[in-house]
Amino acid sequence: MSLSDMWLRSVHGKTQEEVIEKADRDGLSVRVSKLGKLTFQVRYRVGNKPARVAIGKYPSLTLKQAREETIRLKAEIDKGNDPRIVKKLEKKANLEVITVNDLFDMWFDAYCSRHYKHPNEAKRNFSKHIAPALGNLPFDKISIHQWYSHFEKLARNYSTTTKSCLTICKSMAQWGIKRKLIEANPLLEIRASSDLKVKNNKVERILSDEEIRLLYRYLEESEMKQSNKVLLQLLLHFGCRGGELRFAKPKDFDFKSKKWTVPVENHKAGKYTGKPLVRPIIDDVADLIKPLIKKCKTEYLFPAGNGEQMSRETLVAMPRLILKWYARRDIEFEKWTIHDLRRSMRTRMSKLIAVDVAEIMLGHTLSEIRVIYDRYDYHEEQWQGYTAWWLKLQSILDPNEPDNVVPFRMRKK
Repeated sequence: MSLSDMWLRSVHGKTQEEVIEKADRDGLSVRVSKLGKLTFQVRYRVGNKPARVAIGKYPSLTLKQAREETIRLKAEIDKGNDPRIVKKLEKKANLEVITVNDLFDMWFDAYCSRHYKHPNEAKRNFSKHIAPALGNLPFDKISIHQWYSHFEKLARNYSTTTKSCLTICKSMAQWGIKRKLIEANPLLEIRASSDLKVKNNKVERILSDEEIRLLYRYLEESEMKQSNKVLLQLLLHFGCRGGELRFAKPKDFDFKSKKWTVPVENHKAGKYTGKPLVRPIIDDVADLIKPLIKKCKTEYLFPAGNGEQMSRETLVAMPRLILKWYARRDIEFEKWTIHDLRRSMRTRMSKLIAVDVAEIMLGHTLSEIRVIYDRYDYHEEQWQGYTAWWLKLQSILDPNEPDNVVPFRMRKK
């Protein structure tokens, strides 16, 4: 007589005088111990020799599931596979399952830490935006729907960060596939722009003179940390990328030679030129930086609150804090980004300095031929450019003062 749920319930947990084995069908049976513990097992033959394999315990494994598992294992026998070996391999695979956290850690140590320009940025983004929700899940068990849902939610609040996180996850998944750690990379189907509607910042936005005055009013009246106030001023003055200052260390600023050196690894063109950027520090700007260096007790000149390297997210969030500050005062201030400071400076420099010098000040490389044959550093011209821009900026901040800025053009050679 076949097994039934009623019979299994009647003997489960009940002590027995002896071990009971009751058959079902297709080789399935159940073994009842003296303590009333029930174990499903499948009997079969391998090479004309009888064998059996335990497939699970009741009630964790139901009778229906046990019958389905029996049919599956019978199919393995038909393929010439021993169910005992099949179960052992499956158990081993389950114990060695690769979670999202596992995959990231292996990828980070073997690849990211060696080849990414700023690996800690990748680690910080993953730890904050991916690991809490998906980190402990087996990578191969996460559906494309789960990935989509997670990134769609992230994109609603962190547009730029979403793109970075998606790139990180795609990269580590491809790395894992090549090493046979995971089976597939569903993330390849997700596109940041078309699927998540992540848009790049507008390229035409520059701050007007009035908006620059609003920015400086905030710097004067708000309770923002002093180092962050100086950071925003330097971003507008130098027209540099945010990362160049986020990663800056006190030792990068030499006030004897009046130069700020941006190491190769800290600027975008470094991987092409193999050279650091060297920018002149005019006296007025030195007066902004020196007090920070004197008080600095961390590795970085513009650290996060915990003294570690400032994250990109912290810098990107600063304009939003300023806009909220003005919104509470019913003062209009159109949305802008950190990169708009760079664009605002460069646009105004077109009236003050030769185009080539302005591009060098921003850290852009000249044409390939120019780079090969023109070894001049344009330090003097950059000094003149930054001086002219400083004076122009002062006239913007105090429009009642006369504008004494004289445009400077590149000398003929």
